[in-house]
Amino acid sequence: VGVLLMIWQMVATLGSFPHYIFPSPQAVGQQLFTHAELLWQHTQVTLLEICLGLLLGFLFGLISALLLSFSRQI
Repeated sequence: VGVLLMIWQMVATLGSFPHYIFPSPQAVGQQLFTHAELLWQHTQVTLLEICLGLLLGFLFGLISALLLSFSRQI
């Protein structure tokens, strides 16, 4: 992991990419700490959406299975 971070840092520093397109790992880490509260808020929303989607999928599957199990076989 350390080698990959060093390569990333070198490419970001020495490369010809603008820093807003290819930021360094240091800049990414700095922004993570700066905006940690906002990141946590969005993480909570995403986790809620995941749980609701899982619940809806489970309920739809259960209802479908019950309907199929009570239907007449042809």
